[in-house]
Amino acid sequence: MQFRIARILGGAMALTTAAIMATAGNASATTLPPASGGGWEHVYSATGVKVYVKEHGDQIKVCDTSANGHAAIVKVNDITENSHHGHAYTAKDKTSGGPCVIHTASQGGAYNLYEGDEYGLFYVGNGGRGHVSTFVNDH
Repeated sequence: MQFRIARILGGAMALTTAAIMATAGNASATTLPPASGGGWEHVYSATGVKVYVKEHGDQIKVCDTSANGHAAIVKVNDITENSHHGHAYTAKDKTSGGPCVIHTASQGGAYNLYEGDEYGLFYVGNGGRGHVSTFVNDH
């Protein structure tokens, strides 16, 4: 359990650093309009950000929900104990109310999440304190 928390916190620190440095988002992300929540198995939100997860197809979508000058960011980490999969990626939406950014398994690589593994999501939308949520993929 301590190892899992350490991995989540490590990912949170990396995302905070990335947010401060304002690195560019992944150009290969697909954009979609904000979802109403229907069909998504997990929906997480905090000030300025909403994250949607659909386990089938490994779909993770991040939406910027406020025009506060900060991008909505989600960092996805495989936090399964004793896992050496090392999956991690970051998605960023800077549009505030416009299209969201989504990644899916069909993009391959880090976006194709392992079935049965636990994933930690670190998300932030106000440039400040982030939030952490977890889910087990395709359980």
